[in-house]
Amino acid sequence: MAITNADHLREAGRRGLIPADAATWPGLEQIVARKAKARTLMATLGQN
Repeated sequence: MAITNADHLREAGRRGLIPADAATWPGLEQIVARKAKARTLMATLGQN
């Protein structure tokens, strides 16, 4: 779901429609250290 909606979440954060930190997926870096899908998600969200 997050990968599918990443562009929309990023744009909503950019426009101030949601809190900026809501579009950054806090804690994702810890997951990335362990999961290949999380790496894909992080790259999709532009947080690499």
